Amino acid sequence: MGLSDEISKLMPANFGKKKKTKPAAFVKNIETQISNDNHKDGNDNNHNQDSKQTKSSQPKDSESDKRNPDNESEKLDTQIENKESMIELLPITKNVTLRSHIKTISSLTWDPSGARLLSADYGGDIKFWDFGGMDSDFRPFRSIEPFEGNKLHDIKFSPSGDRFLVVGSGAQPKLFDRDGFVLQTYKLGDQYIRDMRHTSGHVASLAGCGWHPNQKNTFVTASADSTIRIWDTEQPFKQKQVMVLKTKQRGNRTAATAITYSPDGRYIFSGKYFSAKTFIYNHEQQDETQEDGALSMWASDGPYLKPVEHVEMAHMPGTETSSIACSTDGYNIVTRGGDDIVKLWDIRYFKQFRPNKPAQPVHEARSLDVYHPQTNIIYSPDEKYILTGVGVKRGQGMGYIKVFDSKSLELVKDVPVTEASVIQVLWHPKLNQLAAGSSDGNVTVWYDPEKSIKGATLCVTKKSKAQQQQVLAGGDTASADGMVDFNGKIITPHALPLFRDSAPKSTKRQREKLRKDPIASHRPQLPISGHGKGGYIGSNETQHIMKNLIKDTTRDEDPREAILKYAKAAEEDPYWVAPAYKERQPVTLFDETGMKEEREIKRRK
Repeated sequence: MGLSDEISKLMPANFGKKKKTKPAAFVKNIETQISNDNHKDGNDNNHNQDSKQTKSSQPKDSESDKRNPDNESEKLDTQIENKESMIELLPITKNVTLRSHIKTISSLTWDPSGARLLSADYGGDIKFWDFGGMDSDFRPFRSIEPFEGNKLHDIKFSPSGDRFLVVGSGAQPKLFDRDGFVLQTYKLGDQYIRDMRHTSGHVASLAGCGWHPNQKNTFVTASADSTIRIWDTEQPFKQKQVMVLKTKQRGNRTAATAITYSPDGRYIFSGKYFSAKTFIYNHEQQDETQEDGALSMWASDGPYLKPVEHVEMAHMPGTETSSIACSTDGYNIVTRGGDDIVKLWDIRYFKQFRPNKPAQPVHEARSLDVYHPQTNIIYSPDEKYILTGVGVKRGQGMGYIKVFDSKSLELVKDVPVTEASVIQVLWHPKLNQLAAGSSDGNVTVWYDPEKSIKGATLCVTKKSKAQQQQVLAGGDTASADGMVDFNGKIITPHALPLFRDSAPKSTKRQREKLRKDPIASHRPQLPISGHGKGGYIGSNETQHIMKNLIKDTTRDEDPREAILKYAKAAEEDPYWVAPAYKERQPVTLFDETGMKEEREIKRRK
């Protein structure tokens, strides 16, 4: 073999794109596999029939597994054990009820430390529950009415816990400090301006609010005027940004019903009335209208004009999306619809269904009745569970907290709360305690004495004033049936609260009792008999007798007789008046006309 033969081996035989060929061993393996499959399937060369037969072979194996009772029992045991272990993590062994509201609870918020819980109702009142200062009576230490005569829809503590935001059926949000004093009232927009981008505030009822997790002075509000507005706490006269929700129906507006920030603060999720879709906004600025009732995902730093992705008809038209919750990884969102359905979405799958097919939820849970537009849904602190309240008509059953698995939306636990609709649910991460607000005006706090800290556990052990009055001397207490167990010696029995007369006394008897008290009646100082003391000079009997002997008797005389004594002397020797008229008018003249010259006053009949 010469040099030319070696060079020809290295040079290609032809040029251009070559067709890739499989190795011979690989082709041989594929051929043997196909022949084996054809032999098993009866030499059927149809690819569709082969695929059907391979799919049908899977349930045969599962049926064989089902026929085995040992495998089936093992699967059931593992499922039961997993559920029991998950239920044990829930802090629901004990609960206390906070009773002060009269109207339906519309919103709950817990400060980051867990020391203070705020509850708002449809009557417009906010109650302050301070667990560090409450006793076992569980009474709020303060109550305020932010908007007189207006319903409250949402309240939110700031991430720092020093302020909280309130929105109601009015168009102006209000900012309060931790103790309930007003810090800012934000501007009302001009309702006669058609373009909502040009108004300085909302012009319709507010539905919700939310704080930016990283920027302490930034919050967002959603309204029925088709806008979502981003505010700065220090600028009450105008919002920072406006996002207008458009509709294809001319002359109509769509209402935003829910609002929340993502945990990292990059996105804003909002719900709209009628139906629901999801939008992801990019940096393009092309104009595009939205369907009514969208569930939108906005970039918090803008732009705020265009949707990139959306999911139409996520919930049934004619219902409100009442709440949205987002996982910390930013991929999963869960929505609570007014169609009694909870849906779990993965935003990474939205692009796979465009442009003809609408996006579908990953999982959904049905038959979850809702009767109030403020019914919320939350993730647990470890994001293993999703919790929401279930509504019930009055007198027709029990209201529950439904606990679902966050990955599959399988029901883990039903927590009965009260014979009313459960609207608001909170789970505090530090306290490991649950709070639920219901339509009967009660707030129920669930805890586990072994796993929960502070919060309601501080108040349960504190005795109220009424209970402290029942505590008797020597550690004796009054039992629940009213019987008292006496063990120690009773020194002054009538001083005990048990023997005191608690009946209200009349005012007359109270006055008589106070009259006997020299301090309460302000009695003057009594005369001192004997020697002087306490800075006062005493008096004896002799001094008293001498005072009576030289007593002034002027007030006992008759004043007329005293004057007439000098009448004769004045007539004989006049001194003051008579000498002036002695020469010209010696005889005294008197005016005898009197009242004759005066006109008579005619009285009207």
